[in-house]
Amino acid sequence: MRRLLLVSALAAALCGPVAHAADVETLAATVDAKVQAWRRDIHQHPELGNREVRTSKLVADHLRALGFEDVRTGIATTGVTAVLRGGQPGPRIALRADMDALPVTERNDLPFASKATSTFRGETVGVMHACGHDAHTGILMGVAEALASMKADLPGEILFIFQPAEEGPPDGEEGGAEEMLKQGIFDGFKPEAVFGLHVFSTLNAGQVGYRSGPFMAASDRFNIVVKGRQTHGSRPRAASIRSSPRPTSSAPARPSSAAARTSASSRW
Repeated sequence: MRRLLLVSALAAALCGPVAHAADVETLAATVDAKVQAWRRDIHQHPELGNREVRTSKLVADHLRALGFEDVRTGIATTGVTAVLRGGQPGPRIALRADMDALPVTERNDLPFASKATSTFRGETVGVMHACGHDAHTGILMGVAEALASMKADLPGEILFIFQPAEEGPPDGEEGGAEEMLKQGIFDGFKPEAVFGLHVFSTLNAGQVGYRSGPFMAASDRFNIVVKGRQTHGSRPRAASIRSSPRPTSSAPARPSSAAARTSASSRW
């Protein structure tokens, strides 16, 4: 699956006839082992949103070593961008990966399992790459190296975007894609298209899924304050309760058949 996603990302970058002329599979094979090593290293050292200090340094150092232009760090706190300018005329595109982990304790004995902890909503929690962002970051680092190796034949220009806080910034902070846009990542580089990918546990190894229109959904946070008289669950009518939803953060709703509403996380 890692190799297939790497090939897919390279194919997206190599738009048009060049994608057929170049041996994309061979190109992916040259960086596959490194992608696995990066992914496992990032998995072992996960960081929550707006705290991706080690991860962003790993990314930025790699891009500078490859000779990328305009390597920018600290965007939306810990975001990284860089530009690869090909030697042939072509489109301007962007490739994007997310870097943050989740407040989840990893429970397995893998040699690269996370033992990291951090503070989340005032509590000490385990931290784990439970949503695949370690793979996303490692894959895009591999794509950067593979495309840099054929820079002279590369058509157009590519903006690489490593986004922090995709899962949402800490309470009281700004972050994520919205903050990167506010800080002008496209001001000097307006891409014709932006490509991203996401590992997906419901697809079998060897499969790539795609669809037109909206695909993923964002999450919003809200608090529910419950006021009333406590009672036992067997006597609900003895209780007097009124609830008051109070949004703490929100984004404009965009109806999509691909989205589903769920809620989680409660404190009593």
